[in-house]
Order: sequence, then C-alpha cells, then structure tokens
Amino acid sequence: MALKAERDALTALREQLSKRLDIFREATISNLEREVEILKKKVQVSQAQDLAAQVDLSRRMDLESKGILTQRMVDAARAAGAATGGEVEISNLTVDQLEQRLTALRQGIFAFGDGQNDVPYSRQRQDEVIVRIGDLNSRIAENQTRAAEVEKQLIVERSRVDTLESATATAPFDGVVWSRTIVNGSNVVLNSELMRLLDCREMFVDILVPEVDYDEIYPGLSAQVRLFGRSDVFNGTVASVKGSSAAVESDSFAASLPASSQRNARIRVRLEPSFMNDDFANFCQVGRTVQVRFPKHGIGLSNWVKSLWFSIF
Repeated sequence: MALKAERDALTALREQLSKRLDIFREATISNLEREVEILKKKVQVSQAQDLAAQVDLSRRMDLESKGILTQRMVDAARAAGAATGGEVEISNLTVDQLEQRLTALRQGIFAFGDGQNDVPYSRQRQDEVIVRIGDLNSRIAENQTRAAEVEKQLIVERSRVDTLESATATAPFDGVVWSRTIVNGSNVVLNSELMRLLDCREMFVDILVPEVDYDEIYPGLSAQVRLFGRSDVFNGTVASVKGSSAAVESDSFAASLPASSQRNARIRVRLEPSFMNDDFANFCQVGRTVQVRFPKHGIGLSNWVKSLWFSIF
C-alpha cells in the first residue's frame, strides 16, 4: 500500500511537471518567435544601410576619379560598406540559428547553448520521477507476484489443514453413536478410540438361571422375550449356554451384563428381527429390562421368569 501511495503521488507530480514544461515550452517558443521577428526587421534595416553604403561608395569613387574627393574619403566609404554588409550577414546567421532552435523546441527539444542547460528543470525532474515510478512499478509487481505465491501456499496449507481437521469414515452398518471419547476440536491420536457405534443388526438378551437347569437349556432352543412395561412378545433362540465360572467378555457390549454371586448358568438368547433393530432414536431399546420364557415342557422355566429381569444387548 505504501508503494502504491508513493507511486500515485509521483504520478500526480509527473503530471504537474508535464504541465509546467508545456507552459515553459510555449512561453519559450513565443519569445523566440518575437526575437526572430525583431532580427528579421534588423536584417531589413541592415540591408537598407548596406545598400546606402554601397551607393555612397560608388558616388565617392566617381567623385574621386574626377579629383573632387581624396582617396581617404573613398576608403572610409568602402569600410562603412563592408561593416554594413557584415552586419547583414551576422543578422541572417542569427535568424537561421533562432529558427533552428524554434523548430527543435516545437518538437520538444530544448537546444539553447550560450552556457545554458539544454534541458529545463521541469524536464529533468520529470525524468527522475519517471525513473522512480518505473522502479516502484517493478517493486509493486514483484510484491504482487510474491503475494500471489503466498496466497497459493495459503490455499494449499488451508486445504492440508482441512484434511487434518476432519475426515469422513463410512461404517459398514447402519447404527447409532453410543458413546464418544472426543469433542469438537480435539486432537486425534493414532490407534485411539474416538467413539463407539451401536450395531443393532443382531440383538440378544443375557439371563442367569440356576445351574441345575443347565442341561435343560441348550443352543437352538426357542424362547420368548417381553419388554418390561409392554405386552409385545418377541421370539428368540438360545445362542449359547455358559457355566457360572466361564469368563465373560463385556468390552464390546453396550449394556452391562447381569452380575451373579451364585452358581448360575449364563444364557444368551438371540432375538429375531423386529422394530427394535431400527429404533435408533431410542438406541434400539438397548439396556431395557425384559422377561424371558422358555415354552418347553419339562423345564422349570416354562412360565415367565418372575422377579428376574434382564437387559437387551
């Protein structure tokens, strides 16, 4: 901005100097034209004087031949004629010189001579300003080029930062965010957990039953599940049966597994597809308390299990 302001100021100064130079040139041309006119008048006067001197010389030479005038008077007339002739020649040369200067001046060339500077101050100053403006234009162009390069680098860097700032990851299933360990603006560390997604494609119920009934419940056995507070009954199938001392893996589950302090078998009943698989607004009903019934004769759990409530996973 400072360079442009200086350039604009110098451009205005150049215009002022140009106007001053035009005024100076017009005034000089006018003065030279008057001088030429005056000299031409002097030439006419000198020519008349030269003609008179030549006539006087001729008359005196004629009188001298008749013995009326002396040779000295004739020589004086001859000298006077030579002087007037020289003045005519000098005046003509001066007129030619002024006309040449006038022609050059009309073309913008200041040719004075007589020890004067052939370029007026306005022209000299204007030339200096033009040189300075050219230098400023070069620096401005250089700065603009540098600014354009910096802008390109900023765009590249901004794009790079944007790629680091956010990323799109597509889950292999439709689900819902169950928990998050980061907030907006947090730094992401390689191999760190960002959030947990709830996969509602396969839902199941884990229940605990006395181990005495372990052999009566087996994988593939049908079961019925009812949500606490609802009359809907959902069909399911026993997926696994584990003893009381079997290790339990709970890291990948959304709800807490039922805790047991007694010798209870852990039964997992896989639910058939229902509206709960797509109930993302309610987190697929995960964590709800349920009743489970195994409708098979000979099992002590043929009726709805009472006082025992389990959770959907």
